Amino acid sequence: MNMKQKLTYMLIGSLFTLAGYFLASIIHTQPPNAHAQDNATKVFDKIICKELEVVNKDGKTMVRLHNFAGGGALRIYNPAGHEVASLSAIVLGGHLNIQSVVDPEKEASLSSIDGLVIDGLVDIIRGKDNGNALRFYNKDNNVVGGFAATEEGGAMAAFNSKGKHVAYIGVTENGYNGVMRINNKEGKELVSISSIKDRPNDGLINIYDFKGNHRSYTAD
Repeated sequence: MNMKQKLTYMLIGSLFTLAGYFLASIIHTQPPNAHAQDNATKVFDKIICKELEVVNKDGKTMVRLHNFAGGGALRIYNPAGHEVASLSAIVLGGHLNIQSVVDPEKEASLSSIDGLVIDGLVDIIRGKDNGNALRFYNKDNNVVGGFAATEEGGAMAAFNSKGKHVAYIGVTENGYNGVMRINNKEGKELVSISSIKDRPNDGLINIYDFKGNHRSYTAD
């Protein structure tokens, strides 16, 4: 090996040695206050973004803030990645939903339009012009009972398991006297008890047969 070749190999070796020292200095050298900066709380006057996610130590999303159906939405997840709560904007207001992980069909939701729904079995409706109502559902999602505010006053209704109206207690059209109706399983009226129109102090009982014929009993 001549002198020129020796010098060439020495130069290449020196370059590799310098490169190694340079890389090592980049990897292992940290600013004296680097650790303090990592744990420091940073305060911003304003943050603008299209989506924001908060993750846990495993990198799984715990909270998500994003656009949804033209409005804003906040979603909260459990460690398994299931959504357990959400707050979002809807066309005419807001919507809050809390969901069970064990049984996804069980939930509680609050909406500016529909009112309050609990476990899919109860809902509270806030309507206009005395349209408030409380309704109960069975496992088949049929209404089985409820209370309502009407123009005349209060009302209570009962339904069978198929959702047919079988009983009603409310207020007569004049808004002062009570009325009760009993229906068969098909929703056909069988018995009604009320006051006589224009004679609020006199009672009236109407009984119907299967053909629709009826007899009336009054206080006379």
